[in-house]
Amino acid sequence: KHLVSSRSQMKLVVLLVITRITLTRQTILRGTQWPAEDQLPSVVFLGDELTSYGQQEGGWCNLLASKLLGKATVQNKDKAEANSDWGVSNVGSVVPVQRGLVATIWFGASDEANHFMLGKPVDTFKANLAHIVETLAPKFELVLLITPPPVHDASYATVFWKNHYGFVGKAGQVSRSLAASELYADATCAVAQAKGIPCVDIWHRMQESNHLARSHNEAPGYKCDASNLHGPVVDPTTPWSNYLCDGLHLSPAGNQLVYEEIVLAIRRNLLHFNIDR
Repeated sequence: KHLVSSRSQMKLVVLLVITRITLTRQTILRGTQWPAEDQLPSVVFLGDELTSYGQQEGGWCNLLASKLLGKATVQNKDKAEANSDWGVSNVGSVVPVQRGLVATIWFGASDEANHFMLGKPVDTFKANLAHIVETLAPKFELVLLITPPPVHDASYATVFWKNHYGFVGKAGQVSRSLAASELYADATCAVAQAKGIPCVDIWHRMQESNHLARSHNEAPGYKCDASNLHGPVVDPTTPWSNYLCDGLHLSPAGNQLVYEEIVLAIRRNLLHFNIDR
């Protein structure tokens, strides 16, 4: 009788152990499943053609969306040749119902142009950026302002200008310049500082002598812009020109740099959010 009782107790113990293992396994499996999309925090990319073209394979938006898969929902609001006026008019459409995670704001490439339809005075540009930040900051945990990239004067005049207009642009004829892009980059960071948010300073980062551009061959199908350029045309005297495919728009190497800088900004400013998990 004692032996039967011992065997019954052993069977009960084994059954309890098996039950606990099964429940633990189910809990672990549930923990590895991604939340429903409507339960994920939102990430918004708001900007001009640098954001539009960034959605291609190898583009910075595409790279970030892949990294955020299962961690956040991603929304793009962009338009080719959009300036900050367009941003002011459209920022309301990306305000989330519930508090979002990250919003990137990237204008300036059109605002800096000496063009009657695109260009905006730097004071107007700053006021527009301030309005956009003030609209999004209460609705997102992190808002990032991104500076326009540096314009490579020689490539812009030869590659961009010739491809779009059929001839090489001359001094005083082209609508963008390195000097103008610096002015609008500095204005972007000034607004970020005034509003207490991070500035992703692509303008200076690209030109750092200790961070030369890498090969652009990692995305051979990437198109520079709507003109189907595959660039870049590299000026050996300024290695950072490899980050641009036509002196203005990003090459795959430039997209990779922007992606890395945004990921770094998220790591530094959203300590509770593990973007690398």
